Amino acid sequence: MEFDILSKRINGLLVFDHLDHVCLKAKTELMGDDFEIHRAAAIKGVNSFLFDESEKRDFFIEDEKLEGNFVDEQTFAGPFYDIKSKKIKDPINSWGPTTSLGIAAAALYPNCEFRLPSFLEKKRDEFFTEMLSNILLYDYFIVEWSTNWSNYFHDGNLYWRSYFWTILFPLNQELLVIGSSVSD
Repeated sequence: MEFDILSKRINGLLVFDHLDHVCLKAKTELMGDDFEIHRAAAIKGVNSFLFDESEKRDFFIEDEKLEGNFVDEQTFAGPFYDIKSKKIKDPINSWGPTTSLGIAAAALYPNCEFRLPSFLEKKRDEFFTEMLSNILLYDYFIVEWSTNWSNYFHDGNLYWRSYFWTILFPLNQELLVIGSSVSD
């Protein structure tokens, strides 16, 4: 499976500077529920994160460890965000140790030390709701991936948390790959 990179941003998905992303366009027609398409996009995405010319670091990928599952929009959003009401929930009472925290946690609560002044939190929360609504506006297929198959995820797995998703939009044959590996 081959892709063209349409856009890429390392160290930032819009105002959320700890979310990396790449937008891919398939060179052949895609079927949204084809797991192997998501797998190929995941590998291409991490490769684009790892081999950014501005960072000369040694990275590796062990794609045989790559595991993922299709998830619904609420699982993708996570327990900190209610899809139906489009409201952010109290993070303290919204999750347990085995809960998948979703993109709301990755975007809004990158680590336990990070806090914004309350007037900025309101704007950040509004912007997150708008960003998520735009991502979920069209038909899509989302896969949530393991984070043990590349040292891109090492710091996040060690210190705070790592996240990784692929989202396929069949209408325009594009995929959005989102990753985050946050440490203190």
